[in-house]
Amino acid sequence: MIAKWDIQPIPEPKNRDRHKLLVKGDMTDIFFIVKKLGKICSRPEKSKGDFNFIIYLSKMDMEIMTKLKQVTGELSKIAKKDASQSSEEKTKPIEKSVAAEQAMMDQSVAKEAQVKAEKAKEEEAKAAKAKEEQAQAEKAKEEEAKAAKVKEEQAQAEKAKEEEAKVAKAKEEEAKAAKVKEEQAQAEKAKKEQAAKEEEAKVAKAKEEQAQAAKVKEEQAQAEKEKEQQASSPSSSTRMRGMSIPSRKNKQQLGKPEEKTPAQESSGEAEKAESGRRKKKLLQTRWSMELPMIPTYNFENFIAGSHNRFAHAAAMAVIDNPGTMYNPLLIFGIPGTGKTHFTYSIAYGLANSLGQRNIFVTDGIKLSRGLDLAIRDGLTNKLEEIFKQAKALVIDDVHLLMLAEGNKKFLSKLLNDFMSKDKQIVVTSLFPPKALGGLEDQLGFQLTQGWMVDLKIPNAEKYKAIVTKMMDSVDIKLDEKSINKFFLKNFMALGDVVETFEQVKKLEKLIASMDNRMSHAQLLQMLLGDSSEDSVLLEDDINKAEAFKLKTKDNWFKWGIFYSKGCQNEAKWIIYSLYEKSKELGINVEWDQVFIEEYNSDESYGVPFKIADVASEKKANGIIIMGPQSTSVLGAQEQEFKHLSSKILTSFFIKSSWIKANKIKDSASYVKILMDLI
Repeated sequence: MIAKWDIQPIPEPKNRDRHKLLVKGDMTDIFFIVKKLGKICSRPEKSKGDFNFIIYLSKMDMEIMTKLKQVTGELSKIAKKDASQSSEEKTKPIEKSVAAEQAMMDQSVAKEAQVKAEKAKEEEAKAAKAKEEQAQAEKAKEEEAKAAKVKEEQAQAEKAKEEEAKVAKAKEEEAKAAKVKEEQAQAEKAKKEQAAKEEEAKVAKAKEEQAQAAKVKEEQAQAEKEKEQQASSPSSSTRMRGMSIPSRKNKQQLGKPEEKTPAQESSGEAEKAESGRRKKKLLQTRWSMELPMIPTYNFENFIAGSHNRFAHAAAMAVIDNPGTMYNPLLIFGIPGTGKTHFTYSIAYGLANSLGQRNIFVTDGIKLSRGLDLAIRDGLTNKLEEIFKQAKALVIDDVHLLMLAEGNKKFLSKLLNDFMSKDKQIVVTSLFPPKALGGLEDQLGFQLTQGWMVDLKIPNAEKYKAIVTKMMDSVDIKLDEKSINKFFLKNFMALGDVVETFEQVKKLEKLIASMDNRMSHAQLLQMLLGDSSEDSVLLEDDINKAEAFKLKTKDNWFKWGIFYSKGCQNEAKWIIYSLYEKSKELGINVEWDQVFIEEYNSDESYGVPFKIADVASEKKANGIIIMGPQSTSVLGAQEQEFKHLSSKILTSFFIKSSWIKANKIKDSASYVKILMDLI
């Protein structure tokens, strides 16, 4: 008989409806309940306390509760009915039934355990087989890659060998031609000397004949004979044989053009071929005009939102129907709005629709500077061939075009030809359309005649989604608090976010080499953490910087520093602090410092180009730029100044790092500089 019972919920993560049934009664009652409630019941367990049995129920609802109440009611009736029966007659069949039920349940549990074990064993075998197959596939792939690499190296070696053979043959032919030419020159010189000697002999002989004729003339007494001698003697005696009337042989020699020897002809062809090869490679070796595609920058991993929805729609229209109504497409926006990702995504889409060989991607600096070199070296015809084949032209940072009298005409013709032939043009600008009027006048081309779309800074939600996607792509782990602290708080420009993650990976590798382990949040703190220390230099700081002397070494890495006008002490402090931080981190920076230069922070235009020109002239590999004071003209435009300087220096293949004027005492600033330059 059941004395009492109770139901209590015990939810699990995978089963929120799980309950336990607490019962105080006999084993016969317990098995009767299990039999009636069915598969929702677990195996009964004995318990201590007010209840002596526990049954776990996989779910509980009104229907089950009703059924449970009916079962307990039935048990109460049975107990009353059988109360008159003897204890022995009542117990025997029930005990037998209980034993049978117990045996069946044990058998079921054992069978279920056996099935699970067999299934686990089967899964384990499958996993082992899959792992083995994966290992074999990776090994095959590795072998394939090695074979391909060997094949490529062999092809390159054969190609290099062929080129060397061609060059050697050309040099040999050139040497032969030079030798033949020298022999011809010597023969011609000897011939001229011989002719000169013969000429001198003839002149001497003529003079002698004239003298004899004069003597005969004086001795003749008779006027008639003297007259005849005077008439005949000069004609016969003064004529220089072989000079007045050329012989047939001489006529043939004079009229016959000089024939080239086979060696001369071969030398000329070799020189012409070599010249063609040199000219063909000049544009690639002297200055790379074309920007490589970035596969990770495409619309598949691009996050669209209200900040770029209109621009995204225009871009899709350009990709689907290039050269039609959205031509040219002008994209503009301030730094940090994702112009670079957006532009390369368009280029990637056009490459898929038109073919990658038909897309030419460049930027304002590379295009104008490459054109200047082509004009100087007489290679504009090669450029015309390249652009003639292109069906789409993408120019990033069109505002950085360095126009000059020599290249304006070519650029104007190039852009107008693209428009007249319905070829797509896509350009980006840091500045809005109204600020491009001067550039359009000089180009003779209206950049704003097509469609203009702007990219805005995304809202907090989209910005966080973009940053999170960037983190995932480079395997960086940050919690939401760190994302808010380092990025969302000041809405770091998206381009700077990419650079920061690259610096984190560099720093992570460096710290790991020192047998140290730090989280990505800690590494970001090292790179971006603000110091409460004042940026004003004290007398002791200035003395330390003055006393610091660089060890001059002729190193391959040459660097310099640009500082705002009047901030020489601050520049020296930056150099001192950089070397102190490098020693702290165990980084060897025995670089060759080639200059320390001042720039005028009150000039509103041209400073980024001047910085790039000086760095290029000094053959620097990397430079540090100290930002302008906040009160200067450039201080009010520091973000644009930094963006332009970085873009121009990158086009010149020069690394750069930026340090704010009010951050020269922040330890993080120098960690960032080291990560930028190493």
